[in-house]
Amino acid sequence: MKLKHLSLLFFAIALSLAAAGFVTSGNQSPDNEESHRREVPVHKNSHEISTTTAPSAYADKIIKDERTGIVPVRIEIPVIGVDAKVDKVGLLSNGKMDVPASFEGTGWYEGGYKPGEPGNAVIDGHVDSKKGPAVFYYLKELKAGDEIIVTGENNEKRVFEVTGVETYVRDESPVKNIFGFSYSSNLNLITCAGKYDPVTTENSKRLVVYSKLKDSE
Repeated sequence: MKLKHLSLLFFAIALSLAAAGFVTSGNQSPDNEESHRREVPVHKNSHEISTTTAPSAYADKIIKDERTGIVPVRIEIPVIGVDAKVDKVGLLSNGKMDVPASFEGTGWYEGGYKPGEPGNAVIDGHVDSKKGPAVFYYLKELKAGDEIIVTGENNEKRVFEVTGVETYVRDESPVKNIFGFSYSSNLNLITCAGKYDPVTTENSKRLVVYSKLKDSE
């Protein structure tokens, strides 16, 4: 990793690329999975949660809707005072999701979904550093109904509403639920939790904030 003693080290120890699911549009069938794959970090010990087929009426609505994603450049979480830059991050050579270049910034996984489009967009950030709290230190205080505002390259905005906050043992996270396809437009925020091990430079747990696009249903 390019940051020393970082407190955010993403879920997978042996991440690899796998099928994320599919996106439906135009006359394409929701079952045409092969043509709509996304890169998803997957851990061999992750709890695999199958994607369920949406009711036909809901699927038809998604096929016809025109929700578009944005390339995020800034994220705001007013209730905890976050107003931070968003950089693009991918996967490292060892298969792990990269992290932001600074403790004050965040990283959007550009191999996945864009905030605002159907699917699970993911933004990560550090919880702390040697100097103290980092950008996502107070994520644990978020509650259902809190707003997350994402701004795109052309100053377009997408507003998300928190639906839940979960903590997982580091290697037992539901990766498909966090990164995979969804008929709703979701944004998931990730940071570290639990005890920090200075030898492995990893925390024992991961905290995930789940949110969905407001008025997306």
